[in-house]
Parts: sequence; structure tokens; C-alpha cells
Amino acid sequence: MRLIRKEQVAQLARRERAGNPVTIFKPLWVWSREEEQLIRSKIIGRSLNLCSGAAWSVGDVTLDLHVEADIQADAFHLPFRPLAFDTVVWDPPWSWANPRSWRNKTMKRWGDVMALVRQVSRTARRRLIVRQGVYLFDFKPDFQLTEAWLIKRINLVPNIITIWDRRHHALTNPL
Repeated sequence: MRLIRKEQVAQLARRERAGNPVTIFKPLWVWSREEEQLIRSKIIGRSLNLCSGAAWSVGDVTLDLHVEADIQADAFHLPFRPLAFDTVVWDPPWSWANPRSWRNKTMKRWGDVMALVRQVSRTARRRLIVRQGVYLFDFKPDFQLTEAWLIKRINLVPNIITIWDRRHHALTNPL
């Protein structure tokens, strides 16, 4: 094993950057191709992409209130029966979820966020795939966290994809 001094590492990094400059101009809320592939690989059965935003290619059905989607509807009043989809993919609009945000015009209280969490979990029969961000949502007791993926990005907000599988006993008593 060869040890490299700190100065050598910095020199190698400078040389690499000089030959391969990286400038990224991409909205931070757009999923990368790799993120979409990961999410697609975790979908089970018929799926709903809730608050689909710019990720139209993920899920069998897309729903959003503000952008073009298969269904335009309010996430607080989902037009689906309980357990309608095997998998629900949810990337919450984070400005909605932050009650202290100056941009927040939809949600006034944290209770509204929890109402949205209940709507999302009500429609998922087997699995929830959730893009966690500033807040980490918990779907217990009906769901169990089975996987979590940290997405490396160049920003201050953590991007974590969590996968929640419905506990079998919860299927006998739907929400």
C-alpha cells in the first residue's frame, strides 16, 4: 500500500479538473437518469407517480396539480379508492411541506402535511417510494422501511429515496 501526501492529492485533483471542467446547469428538483432507473427498478405492479413534476416517465399513472400529467388533481383529495395502486411514488413539493417557507401558499399547518401523508399511504397497496428531503416522513405502523438510498447532489438539501413496504396485517384493515 502506497501512502499519498495531502499535497499530492490536491495536485492530482487540480490536474483532473483542468482536463475535465464540470459545470452543471440543471434544476435541482429534476431527477437524474440514474435516480429514475433506481425508482423504476423498485416499482412493484401498477404504479402512481404522485406530484410527478418533471418525472413523467416514472409510473403507470402520473398525477400533478400544476403540470401536465395523466390526471390533474389535488393531492389532498386523491380521486382513487383505497389501495388502488401496488406502488405509489411520491416526490413531495418541498415548498408545500415547509410551514415556515415564504413561498408556502398551500399549506398553513403541519397537520396539512400529515393529511397529505395519510392520502399517499391510503392509495398504496404494497409499496411507497418516497423522495425524502428536508423532512423525513414516517409511514409506521402500516408500512415498514425496507430500503433507503442517499443521492449525492451538489446542494445543501439531503436527497434520500426511501422504500416502505406495507405490513401484511395492514391489508386486512384498509385505511
